Parts: sequence; C-alpha cells; structure tokens
Amino acid sequence: MRIFISADMEGVTGVVHRDQLVPEGKTYERARKLMTADVNAAITGALREAPGAEFVVCDGHGVMRNLILEELHEAAQLVVGPAHPANKPLCQSQGCDETFDLAFFTGYHSRAGTPGGLLSHTWVGAAVTNIRINGEIVGETALNAAVVGHWDIPVGLVSGAHELEAEARDTIPDGFVWVGTKTTYGPTAALCLPPARTHKLLNEGAAEAVAPLQGGQAEAAQAQVPGQHQRRVPSPRDGRQGRRGAGHRARG
Repeated sequence: MRIFISADMEGVTGVVHRDQLVPEGKTYERARKLMTADVNAAITGALREAPGAEFVVCDGHGVMRNLILEELHEAAQLVVGPAHPANKPLCQSQGCDETFDLAFFTGYHSRAGTPGGLLSHTWVGAAVTNIRINGEIVGETALNAAVVGHWDIPVGLVSGAHELEAEARDTIPDGFVWVGTKTTYGPTAALCLPPARTHKLLNEGAAEAVAPLQGGQAEAAQAQVPGQHQRRVPSPRDGRQGRRGAGHRARG
C-alpha cells in the first residue's frame, strides 16, 4: 500500500498564531517539531494496519521547508521546496500519482472567509479571496481532494481545527476519518489538546482510515475532477486581505 500525505501547519497540534508559522517567528522551530510529530503519528497509525505501507509526504505550508527530515518516520519520503510551476506545479499535492492507494491531509485549516476561523485562508491569503470549483467556494481541502481524485485516490484522513470538519464534510466525498486537534475560539486562539492526546487520535484515525482498504472492503468515494474553477482576488475596494490573522502571509 502507498499513502500520500499532504501536510499543512495551521491545523497542527498547538499552532494558533502567525509567530508559529514563519521562519522568523520566535516559536516557529517548536511548531516545526509539532508538525513533524503529527505526521509521524498518522504514519505509525497506518502502519498498524498495513505494516508494509510506503509514504510520500508533501510539505504544503508557506516556504514548504518546514517538516524536519531527520525526525520524519523512516517509512516516508519527503517532498520539500517551494511551489512553482517549474518544479512543484501540484503545490500541496506534489509527489502524488496513480501509484497511491490513499491520501491523508494533516494540519489543514478552514477556507478564506470562514467566520471566526483559525488562521483561515485559501492558498495565498493576501492574493486570493476565494476559489470556486464548478461554482462552489472551496478551501484547500477540496482543492487537494480534486487533485488526488484525478487518479481515483480517496481521502482517508483529514485533521485540523474543529471548524474545518463541517467544511470538509460539505465539500469532499464521504468516507474519510476526521481528527480534531483543537477547538477554535477565533482567528488566533484555540483550546488545544496536548500532543499526547492528538497523537493518539491521529494514530487511531489513520489506522481506521487504512483498515477498509487493507481488508479488501469497498473503497471510499472518489473526489471528482473539477470541470472549471474560478479565483477571486482582493481589490483595493475590499479594504481587507481575506479573513486571516493580522499580517498572515503563508501559503498553504
């Protein structure tokens, strides 16, 4: 079994503020370790059900050089480096192809415009107000589900702050396991579970996501490739840069 993991940072255990998201932030290095540990928890859970599984992890946040390679589980390989048409055209889904059986989305966040959403944005929040697929406003969860769905790969696991659950259930096919890492209070505050609890939840959630495929049961529904998409960018008349924490400029 091959599992593709797209990893973002805003929905990671304990992450709530821009200071944790950018290399110049005083608490960024700590957040990198939290992000890596969340990914490892999902990997170890999947390996409980599929001991021979292989993993490719795509670092999908900001500079896309956040995950700590030397601390990543040995069963995984890491796609690292900034998104650019010349070398990473699939952005947060780079490294995925038709050889994979399942996808996990860890550390994800709610879309731009989510009322009170924790660090909410869609891709580059200063440049993108919203994105539509087939007329429906979507966030990064649905965007990446559509990318992996091109190869008929189901999304088995999604993790992040609590408000993302409703968005994910509304915009991607059923069949995935949801893991909440924190309860959002507002754009830069949340009630956070400690790693000892979130890692157990991620471990159990990943095992639950893998079990149906490993047992030969029916696969989860596939995401549909979009027929068309639209992007709205802010104008000077908007007087804002999307619903995000002040100064937040990270991609992913």
